[in-house]
Amino acid sequence: MAPKLNIHERVFEFLRSHPEERFTSRPIADWIFKQYPDECAEKRKKSSQEFRSDEEFLGQLTAEIAVYHRLIKKYPQVRLTEGRPRKLYFSEKSEADEAEAVEIPIPSTAPVWIGQRVRTTFIQSSASSCMESFRSERSA
Repeated sequence: MAPKLNIHERVFEFLRSHPEERFTSRPIADWIFKQYPDECAEKRKKSSQEFRSDEEFLGQLTAEIAVYHRLIKKYPQVRLTEGRPRKLYFSEKSEADEAEAVEIPIPSTAPVWIGQRVRTTFIQSSASSCMESFRSERSA
């Protein structure tokens, strides 16, 4: 009998082997399906759902991976991107270090539309003041 498929451990294993690369749930599910065929077959066999194809089973595996909160709670090195589609990645950096590494491009001037003409207005804040504001909001 094949060992039980622990999805969170397999996702962590995959992400750790691809540090800083971002992946949606589907490519991770594909990798698990190819790397652990016996565990996947056992999971499929024991499931109360009847899967008519590998594609249906992969859809279920993808959905289970997409339950991010348990994975992130168990493995703090696993991070999740903002926006859609959400992507998982592995990082040894602290969240503060990651936030500092992000460059926020702030133009010195920005166009402002007034009727049919375009005027340029000066932006008062600098990148450093934006980062200070960002840090204080995150720590609150």
